[in-house]
Amino acid sequence: MELSHEFLNLIIRFGFNLSVAFIIIKLIYQRDHNNNDFVFTYFMFNSLIFFFA
Repeated sequence: MELSHEFLNLIIRFGFNLSVAFIIIKLIYQRDHNNNDFVFTYFMFNSLIFFFA
């Protein structure tokens, strides 16, 4: 039971992390630069840093 509680906590924190990254990347960065070249890279770096840190 404890493992599933920790996993649920991880999923909730990761969802919050992705939503904040979405706001920063899509709504702020992409609005100003109109460039899709690095959007996927930014999301991947965000996810990797979240899981390694």
